[in-house]
Amino acid sequence: EARTANIALAKTKIEEKGNPVLNQISPLVSFTAKESAKVSTTTRSSVITRYKSNNGFYSRTNNKIATSYKLNKTTGQFSLVNALAYVQYEDLDFENNTYYACNPMGNTSCSQLYRIVSVDVDVTTREDDYFTYENKTYTVTKYNINNKINEYDGTDTGMYAQEDDLGTSYYYRGAVKGNIVKFGDFYWKIIRVNGDGTIRMIYYGKVLDSPSAASTVFNTFKTYDPTYLGFMYNDDNFSEEPYIGTNSSSTLYNSNISNSYKYIYSKGYTYNKEDKKFYLDQSEGNSVTGLYKDLREDVINNGYIYTCMSTLNYCTYLYKINSDKQNADNPNNIYYSVYFNYFAVNSDSYENAVKNIKKSKVLENLENWYTTNIESKKDINNNSLSNYLTDSIFCNDRSNNSNYYQQFKNVIYYGPYSRVTSNNPKLKCPNDNDKFTISLDNGNGKLDYPIGLPTTDEIQMAGITASSTPGNKLSYLSYPSTYLTSSPYYSWINSNYIYYYSNTGYLAYGNYNSSYGMRPVINLKANTKIVSGEGTEDSPFEITIGN
Repeated sequence: EARTANIALAKTKIEEKGNPVLNQISPLVSFTAKESAKVSTTTRSSVITRYKSNNGFYSRTNNKIATSYKLNKTTGQFSLVNALAYVQYEDLDFENNTYYACNPMGNTSCSQLYRIVSVDVDVTTREDDYFTYENKTYTVTKYNINNKINEYDGTDTGMYAQEDDLGTSYYYRGAVKGNIVKFGDFYWKIIRVNGDGTIRMIYYGKVLDSPSAASTVFNTFKTYDPTYLGFMYNDDNFSEEPYIGTNSSSTLYNSNISNSYKYIYSKGYTYNKEDKKFYLDQSEGNSVTGLYKDLREDVINNGYIYTCMSTLNYCTYLYKINSDKQNADNPNNIYYSVYFNYFAVNSDSYENAVKNIKKSKVLENLENWYTTNIESKKDINNNSLSNYLTDSIFCNDRSNNSNYYQQFKNVIYYGPYSRVTSNNPKLKCPNDNDKFTISLDNGNGKLDYPIGLPTTDEIQMAGITASSTPGNKLSYLSYPSTYLTSSPYYSWINSNYIYYYSNTGYLAYGNYNSSYGMRPVINLKANTKIVSGEGTEDSPFEITIGN
């Protein structure tokens, strides 16, 4: 950073820079609009449904269009100016006006715009006892208008300082060029110098021009208990009896006359402790299967009140139906609001949920990767690659930002959520229990190998935010595919969300049992020596064991 061999001076210069602007991407970009030179076509389906009794609208497709637009140069988002709604494209005057629509064509804000030059329409109609239907297929001839990066502002690209659990850490931010290391069979990118002088690196792939990562789930699906958002988890002491949710006033199911969801409804159930599932009683006389509208008399009055709201006879959380309300008199649109209690079995306390007993699937996959690609490999001097690495903290921050644990009554938001949404990343791990290490010197001593995942905090510090407008594909931690973090987002009865990097350039979140890329993180010993290289793509750092 300081271009000096004087380490103390370099650290001072970095620290004197203060904090970067963490609520914006780095490098910051400015967008301009660029219209394609080539004309193309797209299709748009539009349906208008009218009551036959008074010709009034029952429903219609919302086509939005405008004669001008604006571009937000910071986010790259287009917005239609004074957009007209429910437009019929065949009524437009293309000879005297220029028209713009978003992609998708029902939006007023988008990252790609259409300049429409002509429209052909194909119309079909039908009717029944109550409605007339006008189905239109528009063939739209248009020019694409895309946002294009006009210039870069790399003012806060470089290195910055922040305290971590071991001292002062110096981390990279933005589109840095000098942090690439060749280690083993792979390239790595340095994230930061840790507070103890060790070097944290993230996997970049076997080749630099088209890197790839292995895929993994964070954990194998059993149920949506908070414990499964841990690097390690504890599901041995779930409650024996189901917890019954108190909220019975939600709309559960809309039963239109045309739907085909033939669900199972039962008078009873059993709970299997091993697979954490409820099983409906399907013995003779104890279950019925069909459309709710046809079975509601049995459900409400004859005790067939338990259901998975599924065609399956098992589920991870069960519904006990209490009552319903019919919400329409029109025979073509009969539907019911169904009121219910959740039945679920889960951890009985936050303390039990965060006990580190069993390894998550992602931790197992990281360890398998480590034993295959590092532990069993040697450098050109016959040194084991594992001798280069040190035990360091990998934070799986499960701090309970919601300040409660009430078995599915409320959403539990975790510590990373508050830091991501406030753009306030930190390198200190709040709870000792969540500091995953091999030894007990600085952490929980639960790891077998010195390998982990990046945190949302490290990704934010690299210049990537939770905003998709714009995404950041220019930071050194940007990547062509999604990859997991070790940072949980929230947990509730029907969702366990973990943060991940989206390949469009921002921090997103998704279910813990979905598949994502896996980019291992390791830490080089502080005395690792550079043999050659400048840390660039053309000249990566080559390293050897120090003394």
